[in-house]
Amino acid sequence: MNKIYVTTCPKYAEILKVWLYLCNKFWQPNPEIVVLGNGECTIDLPDNATFVNVGDNVDYSVWCKNMGDYFDSIDEEYIAPTMDDMWITAPVDIAQLDMIQKEAKRLSIDRTYINRSYIDTPKLREWCRKPKIVWGEDSSLFHAKGPKCYYFISLHVSIWNRKRFVELCRQCDTPWEMEVEGSVYAREHGYKCAIPHGPSPVLQTGVVLKFRDPGGPNHLFLETMPKDVLNHLKDNGHLDHWIKNGTTDIGLK
Repeated sequence: MNKIYVTTCPKYAEILKVWLYLCNKFWQPNPEIVVLGNGECTIDLPDNATFVNVGDNVDYSVWCKNMGDYFDSIDEEYIAPTMDDMWITAPVDIAQLDMIQKEAKRLSIDRTYINRSYIDTPKLREWCRKPKIVWGEDSSLFHAKGPKCYYFISLHVSIWNRKRFVELCRQCDTPWEMEVEGSVYAREHGYKCAIPHGPSPVLQTGVVLKFRDPGGPNHLFLETMPKDVLNHLKDNGHLDHWIKNGTTDIGLK
């Protein structure tokens, strides 16, 4: 798995710049990046990235339709989609990623969660260490994601069976609906979702851009980002856009 799809929109151009920088910093060798956006690309892309216009309409109500139409048009069996406001914050374990992809294919898993949780608690660490059986097959890598989990589906980076991802896109309109109503649909329609035992190969933040006030500017929230990475971004000017505009609530150093 050395290809990742990242979704974006024109007003998130500054967010996408940082996502691309961190992806290439921590994912070595650099993956092929496909940026799925609207209209024309307004930023300079690194050499390993290409831009695809999935629709000129930037309204979130057609997000799932755009994603479903695009992924329905390609031939790959498995895909790794994510969103530009979830930043990678640690080196990606490529060897483990490859093992997980092979095991996911062997077990015909629909969605394999490859993002290490940024909420690190003793209870979570112990739960991830417990060996489990996945759908009647012994797997040294996975346990099934609990069907009662509220976010049975999320848009953190995952290895998806492309056809099942497209099917899910056809049931929803917005990315938020895909995570909530999509979780209900996936549970009811027998989606196999799995989480690797122990640490996963990718570490992402939670959503970094949020609206503080209805109708107001969006703010950068980086409470789930490691301090060393946060300060590296600040020291190298990657957060200047939000610092200058006073639209960041982060505590630096």
